[in-house]
Formats: sequence, structure tokens, C-alpha cells
Amino acid sequence: MKRSSRVFGTPIYLNGTPSISMDGSNTIQVVDGLGTSVECCAFNVANTAVNVLEFNATAAGTSPSIEVTGDDTDIDLVFTVKGTGVVEAGGDLKLSTDNIKDSNGNMAIGITATGSAVNYPVITNAAAGNPCSITTAGTDTDIDLDLISKGTGAVTTNAELFVGDNLKFEGANKQIWAESAGTGGKAVFEFSAADNAVNYLKVYGTATGVQPVLEATGTDTDIDVQITPKGTGMTALATDLKIAGTDIYDTNGNEMIGLTATGSAINNVNITNAAVGNSPVIEAVGDDTDINCELLGKGTGTIKASSDLQLATDNIKDSNGDMAVAINAAGTAVNYLQIGNAATGNSTTITATGTDANVEIEIAPKGTGATIVTSDLEVNGQLTLDADGTYGGGPQTLGTSRQTTDDAATVLQATTGIPVGTVLSITADVVAVETDETNRAVYRIHGLFYRNTAGDVTQQGATVSLNTIETDAAWDCDFVVNAGAQTIDLTVTGAAATTVNWKGVLDINIVMTS
Repeated sequence: MKRSSRVFGTPIYLNGTPSISMDGSNTIQVVDGLGTSVECCAFNVANTAVNVLEFNATAAGTSPSIEVTGDDTDIDLVFTVKGTGVVEAGGDLKLSTDNIKDSNGNMAIGITATGSAVNYPVITNAAAGNPCSITTAGTDTDIDLDLISKGTGAVTTNAELFVGDNLKFEGANKQIWAESAGTGGKAVFEFSAADNAVNYLKVYGTATGVQPVLEATGTDTDIDVQITPKGTGMTALATDLKIAGTDIYDTNGNEMIGLTATGSAINNVNITNAAVGNSPVIEAVGDDTDINCELLGKGTGTIKASSDLQLATDNIKDSNGDMAVAINAAGTAVNYLQIGNAATGNSTTITATGTDANVEIEIAPKGTGATIVTSDLEVNGQLTLDADGTYGGGPQTLGTSRQTTDDAATVLQATTGIPVGTVLSITADVVAVETDETNRAVYRIHGLFYRNTAGDVTQQGATVSLNTIETDAAWDCDFVVNAGAQTIDLTVTGAAATTVNWKGVLDINIVMTS
């Protein structure tokens, strides 16, 4: 169909109701600089059209306008491009209302106008391989960019979030959420700001082979990092804990455990907990086959055990790693040795103790080795001289001390039970002194004793006094047979209400019938 047109060489002034009627072609043409008529506008008119465009010229200082008018109450203004063309604005785009709608006519972007606004967001597109950006610009030097959701809604990103500078959270719930399969987003971080806060956490990403870093930073010189579980919950580590420092501190900030790192270390301490009835374990482990575990006090400090010390093995070694003491564990043992230290002027002790009323101490050399005493042997009780529990061999010397405060006969020393078939020659040397140095004495007595088969210990004749020097004739010493215990007792007698210190030495010569 041939299209007709009308060329306007001069302006058309419309009086009254402004309108132009198109005669079939529905176009407006202009003459270009070469004198050629060029179509510049085309009009498509719908049958029974009731809505139209209206062009408004305005006075100086106001903007001309293009608007829609017609019978309908709400009328959109549609700009349609051809193909992939775009609608281009030659200058800034000013919205008369605060909304941008999508192609369905629904709200897409709401814009809130601020009176005398000088700051605004800038949206920048990007070439391939570069990110798009939303930044702030304006008159102010420092301008925040706020992303604010409605109500308890969240600000969501479906990819990594790249923050060019600080990221600020506002509102009651300062959280970062992550998608959870089948349940939607769930909170994974929550941030709480202290009033006038100056210290905070810094997170570093790192290159290959270097661990990421979570670091305390801020105005203060020394800043702790606190990890706090909820309720009775614990701080759980999914793998090994590497400590960059050398100390572990308690809740008061005081050193509790010091750690010393050794270069290329292959041995370490392993701590194992235990179920009911079992003991936790601290042990040396590592690549070496045999590894010592050392407990060291500082300076002259010692290793102190606040309860009994149980040895898992039966050996105690010296500082060279050589055997010092071997302990033979007896099944269900009830008797044991007790070692006591002493203050100045007192003797250290090795004492047999335990459940039994009478517990002997046995000293046994190896093979034909002997038990050697390098100084005087003082015995405050009975002594079994042979390994088989009987008397035999050559002469034996036994010494002991005692104090009396009355005139009763007191056992100064006693032998062990005398076996049958034994004859004993016993000589006793006794010296005594009153504690106020008033009286003193010395006695040397001798006796012969025997015990026949199926008989009791018997003294042959009377005790013979070999020497007596005394300042108080009431004092005395003698041998007494204890038939009940089958022993020979050396007794001493002092004076009433008098404190006397006694010391006696027995020389025993023994012979047996078998």
C-alpha cells in the first residue's frame, strides 16, 4: 500500500484544540540538510483508540513533557526498541515517582527521595572477567552503603561476597546466613557490637601452603581472642591444635602450661583419658623405639606426688638410665617397707609395716655375697642372724639403747626365738648414765644358754658378772629366759623416779647340733 506523507517546511501552529490528522501514511517527515525528505515519526493508531500521547511545551525554567492521557484511569507509557536496540537517555534520568516496575507491571525497584540529597549509589557494569559493582558517591568524603531488608528478612547473596572495604551490620539480628539443603537459609554467624568497641577480629585468606588467620586487632596493645560455647557445651576441634605461642593460660590470664617446641621433633607426650575404674595416662610416644618421659622441677625443686605412687614396672633407674632399685611385686601384698627421713640429730628409718601384726625385714645378698654394715649396728629389737632364720656361724655383735624412769626390770635387748639344738655363749657390755649426770655405771656379764630337742631355752648356771662399776647400787643388769617366746632377754634396772639412759652390746657365739 502506498504511503502518503506531508512535508512541513515551516512550523505548524495549532489553535484551539491542538490536533493533527494523518491521511493514511501516519508519518511525519522532515527535510535534511541535503534537501531530502526523511521520515522521522510514524504513528500506529489502534481502532477505537482512547489513550494518546500528549506533548507539552513549557515556559522558561520548567521542563517540557511527554505524557499519556485518555479515557483509562491508569495508562502506561511504553518505549519499544527494535531488535536488541536500547532506550537511551541523552542526560540524567529523573523519575517523577519513586518506583521502577518490571515488564509485568510489578514493583522491581523502589526509590526513596531524600530532600537536598548529595550522596547516592553508583551501579557500574563490567567487561568480561571483571565484577559489576555498587558503590557510593557524592559530596561527603566517607559514605556508607546500606543494604536493609524488611522486618526479619535477610540480605542474600548466591555467590561469594566481595567487600571492597568495611562491611557493617545493623538491626536486631546481625547475622550471616547460608543455604541449607531442603530447609532454606540458616544463620551461621552472628555479630554483637560492644558500646564504644575498639577491638575486633580480622580474618586473613592466604596462599597455597599457608594457613588462613583469625586475628585479634584494634586499639589495645594486647588483645585476647575468646571462644565461648553455649551452656555446658565445649569448644571442639576437628583436627590437631597447633599453638603458635609457647604458653597456655588460665581464666585469670596467668600461665598454666608452657610449651617448648623442638626443631624436627619426632617424639612427644600423649595424654589418654579413661573409663570408670581405669587410670588416665601420660606417656611418651613417637618414632623412637625407647623414649624416656622426664618430669623436671625448677632449680632445687622436686617432683611431688600428692597420693601414692604406683610403678607400672618393677624398676627404678638412676640418672644414667642404669638399674638402681628393683621392686618385686607380690600378689595381693599387704606388708611393705616404710622409709622415714629425720631432722638433725635423729636417725633415718627403714620400717616394716602392713596388715600383719609382726612383719620381718629380710636383707638378702646375691649368691655368696654378704650383707655389709659400714658402721656400728644398733638393734632396738630382735635380730635373726642367718638366712634360714636360725642362729649359726661365728660370733655376732648386737647393740641397742633404751631409757628407764623407774625401778622395774626393762628389756634392753632380746634375741629372736632360739631353735632346738642350739647352744649360745652371750656376753653383754652395758653402760648407763642418769640424765642429770648424778650417777653412772658399767656392767659386763656373761651367760651360757641352750635349747635341747623338744625343750625350752634354759640357762646353764647363773649369770656371771665379769665387771661392775656403779655409783648407785640399786642399778643392775641381768639375762632372763623368756620361755614363752623362746628368747633370751637382756634386762636393766634403774631407780624409781630417775631417768637413766642405757646402751648395751651383745656378743653372741653360737653352735648347733646339726
